[in-house]
Amino acid sequence: MTKKSEFNNSKLGANIKSLREFYGITQDELAMDIGLGKESRTSIISQYESGKRIPSRETLSKIAKRFGFVENELIYGDYTKMPKLYEKPFKSKKYQKSMFEAVLPIITSEEALKNINFKEGIVKHERLYNGILAGNYFDENEFNKCLELYIKASDENIIEACANYLWWLMFFGLWYTFFTPKTLYAAELFQDNKGSAKQMILSFLPSIEDENDEEMIQFSKDRAEFINDSEIDLLANIAILKKSQYYSELGDYYLALLYILGLRNNNMSKEMAYSIGNELMALFEGLGNKYAKAFMKASDNNDKSQNT
Repeated sequence: MTKKSEFNNSKLGANIKSLREFYGITQDELAMDIGLGKESRTSIISQYESGKRIPSRETLSKIAKRFGFVENELIYGDYTKMPKLYEKPFKSKKYQKSMFEAVLPIITSEEALKNINFKEGIVKHERLYNGILAGNYFDENEFNKCLELYIKASDENIIEACANYLWWLMFFGLWYTFFTPKTLYAAELFQDNKGSAKQMILSFLPSIEDENDEEMIQFSKDRAEFINDSEIDLLANIAILKKSQYYSELGDYYLALLYILGLRNNNMSKEMAYSIGNELMALFEGLGNKYAKAFMKASDNNDKSQNT
C-alpha cells in the first residue's frame, strides 16, 4: 500500500470521484474496469473517493490509465470542478458550432481581405468548414487550393494567413487525437439514436482492447506520421504569431493547444503533454488571453439550453 504521508488521499479521492462523474461512470463500472472482484467493489471505490482507503500503486495506476492520466496527475492535479460531460447537448448544431469556434477560431481582418490570395483562401476555408459542420464530403482538392492560397498570402506578410494555415494543422491534430475509429463509430450510433452520449464519451478514453485492435494500431501509426510531417510547420507558424503585435495571444493559445493535443515528437507521454498544455492554458487564461478564455469557457460550459 502507498504510505499516507506521500500525498493527500482526500484530494486523490476527490479527483477520482470528479473524473468518474465527468464521464458518467458509476462506481461499479469503474471497479469492473480496473479489475476489482465482485465482492464489495462498489464499497471499495466509495472508500477511495472519501479518502478512507488508499489504492495500491497497481490499482492507482489502473485508475489513472482508465482516465488517460499518469499517476502523478491523479495525485497532485485538481479535477474537482469538472462538469458532467455526458449532460452536454452534443446533438445541438448550435452547441457543436460554438465549441468548434472556441477551439479553432478562423482569423480575418479588413486589411487581410485586401490581399487577393487571402480573400480567396478564406472563402474556400469557410466553405470547407461549413461542410464539415454539415457532415458533407470533404473536398481534398479545395482544401489543397486553400492551403496554397494561404501560403502565397503568408509570403506576402499576411499574418492572418499563417493563423488560418495553422487552423488546418490544428484541425487535423484534433482529429488524430480524439476521433479514433471507435469514437467515430460511437458518435455515428449516437447521432442515429442507437447509442447514448455516455457511450460516445467513453469511447474517447483508452482501453486495453485498443492495444490489439488493428484499426487502432493503424490509427496510431497515421497519427505519428502526421505529427512527424507537421511539427515543423506547427512550431514555425506559432512562432510567427507570437512575434506579431496583434496575434501574439493566438500564438500562446496554439502553443498550449499543441501540448494538449500531444503534437510533439519527444519522449513526453501524451498524458503528461496534456497536463502541461492544460497548465499553460490556465496560465494564459489568467493573464487575460482572450483565446484561452474562450477555450476554457467552452470547456466549462454546461448550458443545456443550446438544443436547436
